[in-house]
Order: sequence, then structure tokens, then C-alpha cells
Amino acid sequence: MSDKLQRARHIRSNPPDPTDRNAAPRNNPRANAEARIPARGRHRGVDKTLLRPPTDPGATGLIPVVGSHAGLDRTIPGAMSEASIRQQEVIVAEAAEADFDLKFKEHGFPADAPIFAPDLTPDENGLVYVAKILVDAGVAGTASEARRLIDGGGVKVNGEALAPKAYNVAPEVLAGAEVQVGKKKFVRFE
Repeated sequence: MSDKLQRARHIRSNPPDPTDRNAAPRNNPRANAEARIPARGRHRGVDKTLLRPPTDPGATGLIPVVGSHAGLDRTIPGAMSEASIRQQEVIVAEAAEADFDLKFKEHGFPADAPIFAPDLTPDENGLVYVAKILVDAGVAGTASEARRLIDGGGVKVNGEALAPKAYNVAPEVLAGAEVQVGKKKFVRFE
């Protein structure tokens, strides 16, 4: 028996479940009109569809759908107006630009940096192991990665890079410190 014939028999003997809302629609385009919104285009014969977003039953008015995946001339009750969406996008964009300028142009420390309470218990020499604290804070994956970052000058405590091979420091140095690891990772110690 040929492969094509076997596949055809398999498809006929295993029809798609009509109650499955995420299954591809059959040949009848109106079959699932209530549950599906057809999206633009087809790719390799598979129908791309978007499920209708949930609506607020208490909302009034119909607002056009906005977004790159919309591509529709339909309206959904309870959606936000275009003006308020654009206003929120502008506010978010301005905040992101200010954060970028602070971090990368002015080399400042961001105000929204995560706060971490490290274990600053000193060893018998009165020092703490910085690499372990960086791993515990989540700014380095492993202690060896943290040591490589320290050796390369990639760890800054209160704006000053730690000296190479300075894996152990006094607990007073890290208490209340602002730590930068690499260019993008920031953490504030309590």
C-alpha cells in the first residue's frame, strides 16, 4: 500500500474534533465564525487564525482593534481607545529612554535596581567571598563566572571596579553598596 493511500485512510478514520476551538477550520469558512477571527495570509496550506480576545461584559461602545496582528476591520467591546493606547505607549517609551540614558550614557545607577540582602558573615580572616554573593544575588551564573568578571574589571561596587583577584573583601565594603556586574546587571545590597 502506498504512503499516500495510508495517509488518506488515516485522515478519513481520524476526523478532527469539532469541539476543539484551536483546531484548523474545515473547508467551510463559516463553520467557526463565532470563535475565530481569520488572520491575513496562509503559509504552506495551514490556516492562521486568531482566537477572539475575551471581552468585558460590562463594557460599552465598540472600539477598533489596534495592533500588528489585528489586520481587521472588526471592533471588540471594551477595548481601549486608540488615543489612550498611544498616550500610554508614549509614556512607556519616554521612561525606557530615560532609563537607557541613565544606564548607558550617564553611567548612573538605576533607581529601580533590585534589592538583595547578602549574607555578610565574615570568615576567620574577617572577609566575605564576593563571587558567592554575586551568584546568590543572581547577577552571575557561577562563582567561576563571577571571578572572571572581577578579574576583567566587570564588577563595580559604588562606581569603582574591584581590583583583579580581589575575591574577598571586608563586609563594610558591600553593606549598602550599589553593585554593577557587566553593562546591564545592577543590584543594590542592604
